[in-house]
This record gives sequence, structure tokens and C-alpha cells, in this order.
Amino acid sequence: ALYINQCNITGALNELGESPFRGLVNLEVLNLDENRGLNVVNSGLLDGLTKLKQYAMFDASIELLPPDMFDDCKATLEVMTIYCLPGPQDKLGTHGFFDANFFRGMKNLVTMSFVFCDFDTDDVVDDSMFDDLKSLKWFDFNGDEGMKTLKNRWFNCKGCGG
Repeated sequence: ALYINQCNITGALNELGESPFRGLVNLEVLNLDENRGLNVVNSGLLDGLTKLKQYAMFDASIELLPPDMFDDCKATLEVMTIYCLPGPQDKLGTHGFFDANFFRGMKNLVTMSFVFCDFDTDDVVDDSMFDDLKSLKWFDFNGDEGMKTLKNRWFNCKGCGG
């Protein structure tokens, strides 16, 4: 496990290189909590982390997560916890969060929390976004005041008995 919490990281993790954790091939837990100055995450952040099971980021200034950021760990990721990101609503669907392919391939994801992220789900959640989330047990959008609509389609994913 690697916890980089309350370290006052500022700017971008890009300064650590394109794939800063690539050498940690057995890493299962990565937490980047309470780094309020952190405002950019590059798409290669999790490259090579093919055993990553848990990713958490609380209270950063990230406006979006790249849609391909999780590509190397989609098969193993079980917990994704994102709290208090400002995520401007006009960027969420087109550049990352809730893009139709963002969760594609995450067949082992059990817990998904996007808490106090101010998402406007009426505009940014693609109807097919949950299709691969057959193992999902915990779905948490607490405090997201923009979430005014839950669509039946989200919970009738293909192959999950819905």
C-alpha cells in the first residue's frame, strides 16, 4: 500500500514522470488524499499497476480524471473512492468521469464512491456506463446535489441479472 496523504502536493503529478509508480508492480492500494494543491493527474499515473485493487483520492483540486487512467488496472480494481473533487460539470462526460468507456472492463469493482463531487448526472452519465459493473455492491453518490435522476437503465446491466 502507498499512502501519499496530506503531503501538500501542488500542481501536477506529471512532475514525477509519465508513469511514476510503474516500478511498484505488486502495489494493491494507492491513496492520494488531501492534497489540495494537486490539480492535474496524467493518464499514465497508474500505468503498470496491474494488481491495483483500491484507488482513493479525497479533497484535491482535480477537475477531471483521464478516461484511460485506469486501463492497466481495470481487471483488478475493486474499490474506487473519490471524494470532494470540484469536477466542472461541462467536462465530466466528454473528458473522463462517466464517459461511456470510463468503467468499461471493471468487472471486479465492488465499491464505487463519488462523494461531494457536484456531478450533474442528468447530463454526464452515459446510459451504458454501468454495463460492465456486474460485481458492484456499493454505489455511493452521497452529497452530489446535482444527482436528480436515477435511471432504471443503470441498474439493468447486461449479464448481471438485472
